Amino acid sequence: MSSGIFIFSSFSNTQPACMETGIDKQMFLDANTEHVFIYAKLADFLPELRELFREPDYLIHLVNLVKTLPDFKAKMESRKRLIAMWNPPPVE
Repeated sequence: MSSGIFIFSSFSNTQPACMETGIDKQMFLDANTEHVFIYAKLADFLPELRELFREPDYLIHLVNLVKTLPDFKAKMESRKRLIAMWNPPPVE
């Protein structure tokens, strides 16, 4: 769990640099799609997280970055299917 938090924190710190041209945006987008998976995993919880943290713009750079992808909807559907496969409903 702690390594996941570290990875997410590290990625989280990279987003603003990409959005502010510190890192070439296209190179970043071409190199990975982890940001899409993170957004797909958290998107439904963002309103609650923002309220909980009292930060209305929490992860705004992530949201803006992912939504710039030309195939945003297709990538989101793909990642959500993958997440559903990895997290089947509990057996009662």
